[in-house]
Amino acid sequence: MKVVKNLSKTLFSITSLIKLFYRDIIKSYSVWWVVYVPNQILNILFGLAAWYYYTLFTARGIIETSYGGDIISFLIVGVAINPILSTAITYPEYLLRFSYQGTYSTGGFRISNWSVYYLAKISRLELLISYYLYSLSENLVNLGLYLIVGVAIFGFRINPQANYLAAFIAFILGYLSCLALGMFVACTYWILLDPGVSITNPYVWLVSQLPTIFSGVYFPVSVLPNSLRFIGDFLPQTYTLSVIRYALLGGKSFSALLPDISKLLIFSLLLPISVVVFKKVEHYMAMKKL
Repeated sequence: MKVVKNLSKTLFSITSLIKLFYRDIIKSYSVWWVVYVPNQILNILFGLAAWYYYTLFTARGIIETSYGGDIISFLIVGVAINPILSTAITYPEYLLRFSYQGTYSTGGFRISNWSVYYLAKISRLELLISYYLYSLSENLVNLGLYLIVGVAIFGFRINPQANYLAAFIAFILGYLSCLALGMFVACTYWILLDPGVSITNPYVWLVSQLPTIFSGVYFPVSVLPNSLRFIGDFLPQTYTLSVIRYALLGGKSFSALLPDISKLLIFSLLLPISVVVFKKVEHYMAMKKL
């Protein structure tokens, strides 16, 4: 009974914080929101058009024969899903910066964000989870915009025999796998960087950018030289995008996609380990540096 009560309290706190984040954004950037949606649609439109003509001359036959879909559908899956997976890698380190480098100033005093929420008796874990979910919701909105633009302007279409279950499972496992990778690489915030300096973490940047070339976000992995393809084998985005494309565009069966789904499952099993490592490194380094 106590566990259920504590869980309900935590969920209520997280939901309340997410509402506060949205309220502050809407109030602070009311004019920006009016400009944001059409600007984002134009950004998606020009981005897809540019990559369409690039891919058209590099991998047209490969896409149509391998995935069973047209080039624009291949691209939309990649450019719509990859930012969500990328967030799973970059946000654990970003939330560390938010907690330890972010400050709140009032009355001539400046204290860290985590101190503010501690004094307000708000769990830092609840804060980080709520902020993470809020950012994830923004990415899902962008995913919806990609689909709307893709269907309305570029004729994005899904195979009538699409395997939605396999695509959904691949997306969830891929996201958890990228989150595990993000937790591991976030530890470099403490070990290899000075937490007091606000610079881009080159290790997080590198890991988050590798998939754009080696995981087939914009073009099939098969167009890469054999000497470079192996890099994509160590990235969960490679299997995530592959399964989603084969499932939605090619309509492949679950059994045909099982090998790549199994690899994603193995990647996702690293998440509990990454959480333990992340917490131990954070605890040790926070006690040492703060």
